[in-house]
Parts: sequence; structure tokens; C-alpha cells
Amino acid sequence: MLQSLEQFVRASVDIWASADDFLGGRAESERDDVLELDLVQDAWLAWVIVDDPKAAVLARFHRRYAGRLTPGQRRYLDCLAATRMRVYTVVAVDPDQALHLRDLLDREDVTVTERRATQQVVPGDVIAARLIAGKTLGTTELEHPVIPFTQLDAEPLLKDIRSLRRRLRRENEGLAEEMLRVAIPMLVNEYWIDRLEAAADRRARGLSALRTMDGDPIAFHAVTFAVHDRDALLERLRAAERFSQNDENDENGFTWLEPNGDERRVLGDVQLTRNELRGEVLSAERAARLRGELTLLAGEHATFHTIEPIDPSTVERAPEPVDAPEIPAEIQAQILGEYYTRHYATWPDESLPMFGGLTPREAATRPSLRPRLIALLRDMDASSERQRRAGGFAYDFTPVWRELGLERSRLRPKSIRRP
Repeated sequence: MLQSLEQFVRASVDIWASADDFLGGRAESERDDVLELDLVQDAWLAWVIVDDPKAAVLARFHRRYAGRLTPGQRRYLDCLAATRMRVYTVVAVDPDQALHLRDLLDREDVTVTERRATQQVVPGDVIAARLIAGKTLGTTELEHPVIPFTQLDAEPLLKDIRSLRRRLRRENEGLAEEMLRVAIPMLVNEYWIDRLEAAADRRARGLSALRTMDGDPIAFHAVTFAVHDRDALLERLRAAERFSQNDENDENGFTWLEPNGDERRVLGDVQLTRNELRGEVLSAERAARLRGELTLLAGEHATFHTIEPIDPSTVERAPEPVDAPEIPAEIQAQILGEYYTRHYATWPDESLPMFGGLTPREAATRPSLRPRLIALLRDMDASSERQRRAGGFAYDFTPVWRELGLERSRLRPKSIRRP
């Protein structure tokens, strides 16, 4: 049936005009790049079949082929026409059987019979999806494709959807839900594709989608100074508490450090030559901080020159050790567990840029920031669960939730109805 609908779409719909509507009027070059992604093509096809009011695909298909459709096909088309895209969080997963979802707009729980997605999502994930009546009476299924979000990415999307729903209900309560049915897929697609483009842009610039422990996007940067008096500057670096000489035999190399509880955290590397002082760090934010510290430290002995991004492919890597002994899995887990325990013991009191310089503990007390903090913690939980599924070490963030005084149990199903 879906194949027949796709053929009908490609024969009867202005594809490029529809793609422009779907992509929100992006430039042609951006449109072509995005449409190369299989999941975007699947999402567009689902949108034009179900949600595009201009195309009216289901109504036209039904009229044209009414005499040829079987009762089962007519039932499927009716169910498809009744679907609504909504945004859900995954509450629980029964592998190969079902997903327990919570509608993030109406806070209602639903259990869907599902096999494929149970291998791909974990509790705490956010998905935008349409639900459809299942083949077995009384069951509900996911209508693919499913659009994935992190909790952090979903937060502004949900804020916009809730704001739009309030406005539509004020202006025309009778038509609000139908107008929202059309608007939600457009908002979902806009937010999702914006993030796909941002990720592609980071990759094109050689950047990682990962973040530093400060919460900043990883983006290699170099900070350079012109050196006027190398010997005097070397003495200042050796005397500075936040710069540690790497090796007695290498007087040019230093590590930039900052206090982290009872230990010190590495922020970057600094190299001093006869004519240049150069620091390399993992983010633009750290580069700005390093510039400030080195400016104060160097004084008249060096002059700031530039901050510039670095292509990670040009960064020298240490050679892989030959025949290095393999660390047993239980020892790896012990080492990682001790590291994460130390790190997250102080993390609630570390200033983070994503909270405007406030700490997670302070963010937990601010109504405007608490949802973002909860979203971050849920994403951390989900990442840990993925590591566990892959057979790796998975840190339990329960102590962090407890330390911040946040209720984690709201992600548990209110009642699980087995399909």
C-alpha cells in the first residue's frame, strides 16, 4: 500500500514545490543537501501523504482507487488519515515487543506494539511520531519513519508547540486542533532539519558533535602570541600555578590546568618557541579564556596575535603503543567508575555556559532553567543506557539527580498497558 501511495505522489504532486514547503523555503543548495539523507526523504514522503493540505494525497488516492481497494486497504487509509504527529518521550522499553511512550503535550501514556524501534531507542529518548491502530484489535503501532530528538533539542520545540496551541485556542477554539494537526509536523520538521544541518556544518568544518565538560561544542582552536622575551616568559610559565611543565627534558611544553575538587582538570596544551607562544584547546570558549590568562601572565614579554580554528585532521596524534597489554573489562569498569564518581561529585557546583554561567545546583532552583537541566540529565541517562546496551561501562546518574533534589521517577510509566 505504501509503495502505491509513493507512486501516486510522484505521479500527481509537484515534487520540488512540495519539498520547498516541507523544508521551509531553504535555499536550493541546502535543500538538495538535506534531501540526500534517506530519513529526510522518508519524512518528506510521510508528510506529503498524511499532513500536506495542498497535496490532499489520501483523499485523492481514495477517490481514484475506491473501486479497487480491499476492506483492509480502506481501513488502513482511514487509520492513516486519522493519525496525528505528536512528540513523545520513551518511558520504558520491552525489547522486541513494545515501547511505553508519554505524550509530552498532554502527558498521556500509551503503549505501542513495536519491534524495530525497541533496538534503537532507550528510556529518556524523545521521538516525533504518528501512532496508528494496529493489525490486532485494541493495539497501537508506530507509523514509520520516527524522528529522533534529544531531550535538550526537544525542549524549545515543545515550548513553541505549546505556545502555538494556546494562541490557536484563544483565536479559534473550534478549529484549533485541526490547525495544530497541520502545524506540528511543520514545526517538528523545521527543528529537526535545522539540527541535521547544524551537525552537517560542524562535520564539514571538521568539528565534532560532542561537547566539552563545560557543555561547549568541541571545536579545536589555537591561540597564538608573538614572543618578545622567551626566557622571561618561560620563567613566568614555570612559576604559574595553572600551567604545569610537561617534562623536565621538554622545557617548551606546558599543560593548562584548573582546580577540580581535590584534583586538577586539563584544559589545553601550550607550546613556547623562540618567537611564538601557542595554545591549543577544544572549544572557542576555552580559547577566549586562555587568551585572557596568557595576556595577564605574559605582560610585556608577549603580544596577542590571533585565535583561529584548527582542522582536527592536522592535529598530531601520539603513535599507538605496540603490543600494549589489554586492560581487563572489570578493571576498566573500576577505573571509569572511580573517575565518573569523582567528576560528578563536583559537577553540580561547576559553572556551565549552557546555564548562563550558573551551576547545575543553581539551575535546579530556577524555574526557567530547571526544565533544561532535567532535559540534560535525561540525555545523560539515555547515553549511559546506550553504553550499557553496547556492552560498555554505564555510569548510574542516580546520585546526581538526588544531589540536585530533582525527581527522576516522573519518567516511569503511570500504568503500563501490555499490548
